[in-house]
Amino acid sequence: MTLGKRGILTVWETGKYVHRIIIDDNVNIGDDFYINSINESLIGKNVLMGKKVIITDNSHGAVIFKEMDIAPIDRTKGPVIIEDNVWIGDTATILSNVTIGKCSVVGANSLVYKNVPPYRILWVFIPI
Repeated sequence: MTLGKRGILTVWETGKYVHRIIIDDNVNIGDDFYINSINESLIGKNVLMGKKVIITDNSHGAVIFKEMDIAPIDRTKGPVIIEDNVWIGDTATILSNVTIGKCSVVGANSLVYKNVPPYRILWVFIPI
């Protein structure tokens, strides 16, 4: 495993969740990464990440009154699971309750808020 410079791994403990980040074999994560977990973040084998990647399994919650009354540290929708042989480009952000399937590619600058099936390419195109 290779972790880039100035990266941050944070696990927040509450009474409800698993509280762990698991990084498997042969994972390379670029500089300035941020992995934040209240519940669980799992990174499979042979995963390659660019610079400034953000992975978080928690969120501010929906903008509905009943969720606003929940403490921010208890707002998680589910774990982040990154399966084997995934490539994640620079400045991608992966949010809670997402699985990125094996052998997928997440393009640079992508915001991943839904599951990515195995063997898929997710990229963002911004017209000029």
